[in-house]
Amino acid sequence: MRNKNKIAYIHIPRTAGTYSYSYLAGLLHRRRYEIKNSWAHMRRDWNKEELDSFIKEHGKLFVHNHSYGWDRETFYKYKKAGWFTICFIRHPGDRLCSEYFFWNLKDKWNISLNDFLKNRILSPLKGTSIPDYWRDIDYVGVFEYNNYRKFLSNYFNHLYVPKSPRLKSENKGYKYYCSKLVISKETQGLLLESRDYKIYSNVVGKTFQNKIKRKINKIIHKIRQPPLNNETVIKYLLYEYPIISQMMKRQEIGTVLENLKKVLDDGIDGEVVEFGCNQGTTSLFIRRLLDCQGSSKRFYVYDSFKGLPGKGKADKSNHPLNHNFKKGIVSVQEERLINNFKINNLELPIINKGWFKDIENKDLPNKIAFAFFDGDFYESIMDSFKKVYPRMAKGGIIVIDDYAWDALPGVKKACKDFLKGKPEKVYLKCGEGIMIKE
Repeated sequence: MRNKNKIAYIHIPRTAGTYSYSYLAGLLHRRRYEIKNSWAHMRRDWNKEELDSFIKEHGKLFVHNHSYGWDRETFYKYKKAGWFTICFIRHPGDRLCSEYFFWNLKDKWNISLNDFLKNRILSPLKGTSIPDYWRDIDYVGVFEYNNYRKFLSNYFNHLYVPKSPRLKSENKGYKYYCSKLVISKETQGLLLESRDYKIYSNVVGKTFQNKIKRKINKIIHKIRQPPLNNETVIKYLLYEYPIISQMMKRQEIGTVLENLKKVLDDGIDGEVVEFGCNQGTTSLFIRRLLDCQGSSKRFYVYDSFKGLPGKGKADKSNHPLNHNFKKGIVSVQEERLINNFKINNLELPIINKGWFKDIENKDLPNKIAFAFFDGDFYESIMDSFKKVYPRMAKGGIIVIDDYAWDALPGVKKACKDFLKGKPEKVYLKCGEGIMIKE
């Protein structure tokens, strides 16, 4: 697993340019990373000895160097040490057009755009090409705004809003000059056969299906980068982030988030708890919504991390999948939950390890606004209610997973038995039970 506290940026000149670096550096600086950029002071790249010295430093570091400042040996030293490595690329034709117009080479060198491209394709400059170790870079992607937004969202939990570039030139782009035959068919053919174009095609090919999927989702959900507090935030979170296991379906997580947001919008007093977090499939989304809403509520999670307890009489049914739920199944190391939060750069919840029945009063918040129960069995759900219900604030909500699933009949039975004689009822949505405290 790569360490997001140690980030190495491999910068190909005129590929995403200073913009992608400076924006990311600014973001990480605000998150208390130490920024190692030699150009800011020395107007040169780090040398091999300097790059080697950063590997052993402690704390959060972000090291930037142009691609000609890296070599294979140094790159793989960083990889071996667990650094997260990043590189952005552009269509090689666009990159060369950008270089031509940025340096105003028409006047400086008295050379046409077509001749410049032909010369660069046949004799590429060292350091301006994609490194030959590109397949081992942790993130190598095509630089364009939607992809950059996705990158920052997935890896740094940051909602990116594009800004107009500060530097503008006469450059109208490679496709435009090809269509006007400013760039000849011969030169276009040379580019298609070039090493950089073949690598570029490989990188694009890796992400092509994901791009199509994103476009379809945008059409279906009509999602545009929403303000963090508007009604589309849940769709945004479910669209932007992967679900890391098959334990929860997208619509089930959506039900959890909708009810959590209702509690937040209504200003219900108390904290947020999750009974049965496992590796954090739902926990990650709960944390993201709390962050998006700017909530100061503390988030507590409870799990034995030993898997399911023994099955009781109330948990047995004739459902064909019932026999799969055996003692010890879905056990997971606590470290896996912690790592899932760390790699997503999310604040860790307050983790309590042990069986629900053994939770001590001191390990529970005094008042609870929202709870998510994912205990699977009768006794686990009963224990969850016994711990949480007396501390629930009026208007607080409990969401109970698998309430309507016949494979786990103990869940619904525990809800009915505990709430018997109490004013609350359980409502159903997407297979989840929802209880609002009276």
